Amino acid sequence: MSLHIFGTILTPHGVAANNRGENEGNLSTLQKLLWNGEVHSTVSGEAIRYALRETWMEDHENLLNRKIKSEGFDWQDETFKNRIVIWMIRF
Repeated sequence: MSLHIFGTILTPHGVAANNRGENEGNLSTLQKLLWNGEVHSTVSGEAIRYALRETWMEDHENLLNRKIKSEGFDWQDETFKNRIVIWMIRF
């Protein structure tokens, strides 16, 4: 038995520039596909991961439950009631 997981990630960042394709200077040729009679650009897995890393680095204080100090941790919510879970799935 196999598990197939599908998902859509919408990002406000311009991730298409990190897509795979031919490169001419600072211009990139984007991969395109025809879907429902319309042309759409594809976004690579690397571009999605890059956008997620950028987003999480900008909003790190809301995602971590601790403030990192050199001598230990200072917990923001010791009961973990307002816990945000981020699942990182690697294939």
